Formats: sequence, structure tokens, C-alpha cells
Amino acid sequence: MLKKLFATVSVLAVLIGVQSLAGCATAPSGPGWVTLIDGENGLQNWNRTGDGNWRATGGVIQIDGKTNKEAAFLYSKESYQDFELYVEWWADEAANSGVFYRITNTKTINTKGGYEVQIFDKTEAFPTGSLVNVAKATSSFKAAGQWHTFLITVKGPRMIVKMDGETAVEVNNSNFPAGPIGLQYNAGTVKFRKVMIKPL
Repeated sequence: MLKKLFATVSVLAVLIGVQSLAGCATAPSGPGWVTLIDGENGLQNWNRTGDGNWRATGGVIQIDGKTNKEAAFLYSKESYQDFELYVEWWADEAANSGVFYRITNTKTINTKGGYEVQIFDKTEAFPTGSLVNVAKATSSFKAAGQWHTFLITVKGPRMIVKMDGETAVEVNNSNFPAGPIGLQYNAGTVKFRKVMIKPL
């Protein structure tokens, strides 16, 4: 009886461990990488637009509310053209968020003036992992309730988005040439644990 109980507890521990580690990966290292968010550190590296309650808490940068209908953003103080962008993020079931890059208008940030990698499970048109209005994700990625990673590689018109190491989008597009990167918030709870960029 004790052996069966121990075996059951061991299996549950393994399953819980696997779930908590889902989407985890080793952050990149080496020459050229710039850290914009590292746990609770990094808010000083960003400008803000919109009325979101971005804050450092629990080892992450978190947002779970805003006071108006417009999306809330953190956007980088530097502009980037070609780069690799690494993001560790978590979102709940209600989350509507995204990672923007090559933003051309920081006063009004949307997909008419920049690219958005989607974090939003409740849409079929461009679900999580998609490049909104450009290319739909190739697999049925789901955001809710686990830690995930994006690795976004952009060089000229060539764009590759990987989610948890799996290619979600690979496409050529020349709509927007360069600009800041941005973290978007529309709804739910969203956490960012690591954001790193390497200009190419």
C-alpha cells in the first residue's frame, strides 16, 4: 500500500514539475545580447503609453489592469531594424496581449504601424504565435496558464517566430522597416520574466 502511495505521489510530482517548466528555456548569452527585462528589473528601459498598471512583483514585470479602452504598452527607448528578440512570458485564459516590433508610430501603436506577435487564445483568425494581419501560426499554440518563450528573428524582410522552440511563423514582409519593440496589454493577467535583444 505504501509503495503504491509513494508511486502515485512521485508521478504527481513529476507531472507538476513538467507543467511548471513548460515553455522554459535557457536564456541566450554571449556577445551582443542586451537585457531589457530580467525578473523584476528593467522597467527603466521602457517608455509607456496607455494607462496600464505595469509593475515589478513576484520576480516578474506584471500587468493585469488598465483604466481606459486603449491598449497599454511598454515600448523600448531604442529602435531596432534587424535583430533576435527573446521573450519569456506567461498569460492567463483571459489574456489579450502581444509583442510588437518595428513600431513606426509610438503615439498610436497598432498593426497599421508595426508588427505584432499575438498572445491571445480566443481568436481563430490570428491566434497565439501568429504575426497579426501577416501570417497565421502554423500550429495550435495555446498561451494560458504556463510559461512560454518567443524567439523572434528579423533580418530585412525575413521574419521567423518560434514559440517554445517550435516555428510558428516564417514569412517575408517589408511593410515596416525599423522601430522600437513593444509589450502590449489589452486584458487578463500577463507577466514578462525575461526580454533580451541582439541587434544583427
